[in-house]
Amino acid sequence: MSFYDININNQLVDILPPDKRNANIQFLAKALNSPLQWAHDMFFNSYYVGSAVSQYTPGTYNYLDQVIYLDQVYVSLVSGNTGLPTSATWELFQPNFIGVQERMLYNGSTLVLTYALNKEFGTIFRQPPAVSDIFITNLTAVKDGFLVGVTEPNCSSVGQSTASAAIGSSWTFIFLTHFSVSVPAAVLASIGVNQITGYIKQYVPASLKFTVIGY
Repeated sequence: MSFYDININNQLVDILPPDKRNANIQFLAKALNSPLQWAHDMFFNSYYVGSAVSQYTPGTYNYLDQVIYLDQVYVSLVSGNTGLPTSATWELFQPNFIGVQERMLYNGSTLVLTYALNKEFGTIFRQPPAVSDIFITNLTAVKDGFLVGVTEPNCSSVGQSTASAAIGSSWTFIFLTHFSVSVPAAVLASIGVNQITGYIKQYVPASLKFTVIGY
């Protein structure tokens, strides 16, 4: 049990003098300190550990109900709420439903990134050799050099400030793709390539190139 895993309402009752623990005083104390419980739950539970609330489905929600919508957590500000979580009747509670405790362990290795992608976008991760819904394929590295000169026999030698002859080449420089990320077509259509690409870039070195493809 964490040091921060406390219920403020219970703590309030514990610190009240025994002769002041009647129902009315308890109700008043809990009402006055409800913002503390809200802030505690938002930071130490939802933000740090992660949210376990359900995905949003069209329907009617009560005041303070929470849902996950587009990987973010929203809280209802009114009772009888039928609007989308992006409307004025909702408030963004957390920018990511996965807790920072877990997210700080993510990295760009194939297995970890595969797990992270499937959890982030609501698809199924499977331990290898089984294939996950979103999976990564590492591509064979290709060594592609270039010539200093029009043809190899006529290449010039290049020093720090001079060259033995004019330097020219018609070869083009290309970016090599190091790996591909395969995403179910329906998921890719609903989320979009840019969102998936932006997520992956958080965890892979800038020098690595990849492509996102549907299947």
